[in-house]
Amino acid sequence: MIRGSCVCGDVQFEIERLSGPFELCHCGRCRKFSGSAFLAAVGVRREHFRFTQGREQIQTFDAPILREPPPYRTAFCKRCGSAMPDPALDAEWFEVPAGALEGELGVPVLTGMRHWDPRIAWAVDTAVEVGHDQLVGLVLAPHWSTLSVARYEQLFVEAVAGRVETRFVRRWGTEPGFVDLLAQRCRDRVSEGTHVVFTAHSLPARILEQGDPYRESLLETSALVADQAGVEDWSFAFQSESPTGEPWLGPDILEHLDALHGAGVTDVLACPVGFVSDHLEIRWDLDVEATDRARALGIGFTRIEMPNAAPEMIDALAGIARRELAAVAS
Repeated sequence: MIRGSCVCGDVQFEIERLSGPFELCHCGRCRKFSGSAFLAAVGVRREHFRFTQGREQIQTFDAPILREPPPYRTAFCKRCGSAMPDPALDAEWFEVPAGALEGELGVPVLTGMRHWDPRIAWAVDTAVEVGHDQLVGLVLAPHWSTLSVARYEQLFVEAVAGRVETRFVRRWGTEPGFVDLLAQRCRDRVSEGTHVVFTAHSLPARILEQGDPYRESLLETSALVADQAGVEDWSFAFQSESPTGEPWLGPDILEHLDALHGAGVTDVLACPVGFVSDHLEIRWDLDVEATDRARALGIGFTRIEMPNAAPEMIDALAGIARRELAAVAS
């Protein structure tokens, strides 16, 4: 059973099971309604959905039809404004705003970003304004660094400004559920003679002079996954370096493929341990650039399926959040 609610908790619902994939709509109206670059939603059949509280708290708005676009209708909580499923729809199936889903936790979950809307400060302010007095910050990057997660933590702390009790998860790359999932994804793709390359986003090499644990943490996760998967032939490489004019952590995946070719490796499976979903660094840096380099070298190259919203991934994140919430309350 999947549960969901608005930010203030007045509206709550249950979904027996999802009927379609998660979709992102970038149309102008959805961007305005969500206040972000897109509106994320997932399809649900009517017979698999029911409101458990506050259906009467939902208000709808029918936008005027301009030129050719079809009718556009929004539904939201009267109190907090959260996007909600439309209770008046009589279609066989309809879309549920993805941000309203709570899944394993059963508590409101807000998204805050560093480089795009909705921002971290907005998420914190929204949670505080509707009455939440315990907040947990969890970045969807498993490994801490002064140039990555630390900056998210700084924005989180500044936004909270001492108003409520908080916990911030700095690293979770050794979380058993996360390691088990990556190990299983490796086992699903590895075969005799396959060399596994674990990867993560590179950062400027100067972080090592500051005692930054980023590289060592990545190697620790890689070793745990390899051990769990029973993989003995493996190595590690960085990817997605930016042209900043200063040295970055290496070896880069493209250079590493050259070295593997020189060592006689003919089949490579990439296992990103520093990413949790499909995005530019996966779809382009690995699926295009690394794949093209491997093809030119005569090396077979594939990668694991990313965790994305796999139930095992959600379970792992929910376990972390529960643990931290319990620590806040104690």
